[in-house]
Amino acid sequence: MDLGEIMSRLAEAIKSVPVHYRDGLLGSMTTQPHPVAKAAFDMFQNLNANDLELYGPVRELELEAIEELGGYGGCRGCTGYITSGGSESNLAALYLAREHGLENVYYAASAHHSIAKAARLLRMRPIEVGMRSYRVDMSSLRSLCRANGPGQGAHEEDLTPREGRQGAWPQAAGRA
Repeated sequence: MDLGEIMSRLAEAIKSVPVHYRDGLLGSMTTQPHPVAKAAFDMFQNLNANDLELYGPVRELELEAIEELGGYGGCRGCTGYITSGGSESNLAALYLAREHGLENVYYAASAHHSIAKAARLLRMRPIEVGMRSYRVDMSSLRSLCRANGPGQGAHEEDLTPREGRQGAWPQAAGRA
């Protein structure tokens, strides 16, 4: 296949895919990236900046971004790293959960497939939770947690929706 045919097929395919862009979203895999984000990606796409010795200035920029983003949520002195997408983020989050003693991963039936996949890769136990009206079925979650255990350190009161937040996801990590 030549380049023209490839581009033609790609153009046809893009016409048939749904576009879910909505103004006002902080981010989504289906929103258009901010022009600055596109320009930054273009500048760094050919680098593998994971080598902190070689790419120290890139890590400094990342730490500044983490501090800025953390500030939006009231976190000062936040640490971490910025991932290249949702699947990597899910893998990193589940890795940290496993390292803190959690074994079970409860996820909504509508969750991205990377959650169950990451749980299996990390030898955790993925447990799908049913849904009602596009929300996690809390009675199903409670039953599954009672049958399988919520994870090391979690308590019964963690399985109760938080006050004022109907259908809110319960605390999954227990107490320190």
